[in-house]
Amino acid sequence: MPAQEQLYGVVWGRFIHPHSSGGGYGLVITSTRIVGSWNIPWLSSFCGYLGPDSDILPDDRAKGGRGAAELMARRDFELPRDSVRGIFFKEPGGFVSGHVTFRSDRGDIQIDITGDADLAVGPAPTLRRALAKFAPDRAYDEATGAPLADERSGGLSRDLLEG
Repeated sequence: MPAQEQLYGVVWGRFIHPHSSGGGYGLVITSTRIVGSWNIPWLSSFCGYLGPDSDILPDDRAKGGRGAAELMARRDFELPRDSVRGIFFKEPGGFVSGHVTFRSDRGDIQIDITGDADLAVGPAPTLRRALAKFAPDRAYDEATGAPLADERSGGLSRDLLEG
């Protein structure tokens, strides 16, 4: 990872996967790109927000950094920040899966999220926080249209959600 690139979030495990497929997957969110990979660290999982205002423990930060390097080396896709037109996040909850959809110049990519949205350290809160840091002007809650950075501010043009 280039020195000027900052690691915001790393998530890998069986609780995320590309739409309509199973198995485990990994996402790395940095200050300049989003990377996805099927090649997750064997039989493990990790959810960690590693941004500048993170209070993650040093051992967990190191584990996240090692995992991020492995995922980035064997990536399936890479979306540079300036190619991303919109990020739409739907919380998982109860018996319903959530997802994150990346709309980009390279086409749409949807990653499904299972698990409990109420877990403070689960995949949903980690992704929400990292995506809000990555693109505060382009990351939205799919249900409300509010920016992930501040859902209380409301308001998103529905044409962005639809196309």
